[in-house]
Amino acid sequence: MAKQKAEGRKDPKEYMKLAVAVMKKSIPERKKKNPSPYVGAVLVFPDGTIDTAYRGEQREGNHAEYVVLDRKNSHRDLTGCWLFATLEPCAKGAKTGKKKSPDHLNERAVATDMDNLSEIALQKFISESKRKYKPLSAEQLRELKEMDLLEYDSKAKKYLPTGNAILLFGKAPRNKFPQAAVKAKVHYGDGKTGTETFDNALVLVPDEVEDWLKKVLPASIDRSKFKAQQVHSFPIPVIREAVINAIAHRDYSKDGAKVQLEVFPDRIVVKSPGEPPPPITIEAMRNFTATSYSRNKKLTFIFNEMDYMEETALGMDTFKAMRSEHHLPLPIIDYDRENVVVTFLRTGKAVKGVANKALGKLTEEEFAGYEFVKLKGEVSKKEYAEHFGFNEKKAQRHLMKMKNLKLIGDNGESPKSNNYKYLFND
Repeated sequence: MAKQKAEGRKDPKEYMKLAVAVMKKSIPERKKKNPSPYVGAVLVFPDGTIDTAYRGEQREGNHAEYVVLDRKNSHRDLTGCWLFATLEPCAKGAKTGKKKSPDHLNERAVATDMDNLSEIALQKFISESKRKYKPLSAEQLRELKEMDLLEYDSKAKKYLPTGNAILLFGKAPRNKFPQAAVKAKVHYGDGKTGTETFDNALVLVPDEVEDWLKKVLPASIDRSKFKAQQVHSFPIPVIREAVINAIAHRDYSKDGAKVQLEVFPDRIVVKSPGEPPPPITIEAMRNFTATSYSRNKKLTFIFNEMDYMEETALGMDTFKAMRSEHHLPLPIIDYDRENVVVTFLRTGKAVKGVANKALGKLTEEEFAGYEFVKLKGEVSKKEYAEHFGFNEKKAQRHLMKMKNLKLIGDNGESPKSNNYKYLFND
């Protein structure tokens, strides 16, 4: 059934009645011993546009909810949609968040062939990695097969792409992987917002994001007051690296989740779907001590070959250098039960709105001291004083304030001992 014209959403009962009507068109499976259920599904978009499907509509055995979500609308953003079905949606057919096999990207991408790959994306890889062959040449095909990005079908005598190849070089990766996108949003100082979706081949996305950031960052300063609020200019390469890390290390088994980039006047937030891959912990990421490990080794390898990132790094060194190289606060890393969230603060004052409330009680000078302890892990009063050029009395005052706010602790030694040190609290 074709999509119907948008007239705004109606009473849900109307959509359920439509699902029942569509259900009656279901096509039974011929070779199945037990009768297959008749199922109808109705997808309702926020503007009232609808699409429908019934069991077996496109292929024998296909579930109705699978057809309407994955086969008909995988290229569309389904945020805020309603789904009505005459039978409880099957986790196999619907986008219910059930995880795929962790190796699904390494397997052949069903119903795709070499025509699904973009010569522009393949040429981008060739140019950035300084290779000498041409796109889709015999040399490139052999190398991509060696990288396990292509499989060779000996019967058909042709190469076929894996899921990783579709993500990296596909003409339309979201046709196969709807979650393969970066959703970007900018909040301008005057209250207006702007959005952008980057859903090209993954090797093309970093440059597209960088071009967008160059346009929106200067305009996102808060000018709502008579005099523009001074907001530090932000190093675009840092955000670019954070986005690349999010793309390369995210959990692609989370079907509905996309990488998110949000620009505010006082902060920039990057969200990467999924929790940190073991053995990495969120505590280690918060402390910038996370060991190098990649969930998606093929994606990481290609980005490394293109000099977009270190092969298994998580951007820890870049993040740790924020204060020393760019005179900006250290980013705040957290996990919100759905995403790893990296928040880059564009001003020292921004920390009050996005982090531990106790941090808001620190002066700019004390906050710099807190970040020093965070990076070092443990410091003595003497080390703290020498680093900032303070006398030990001032250093003691800073450290005790942080300790009283429970932002830092100690190693349990006597405060009078030469071994006494202040420790960062995870």
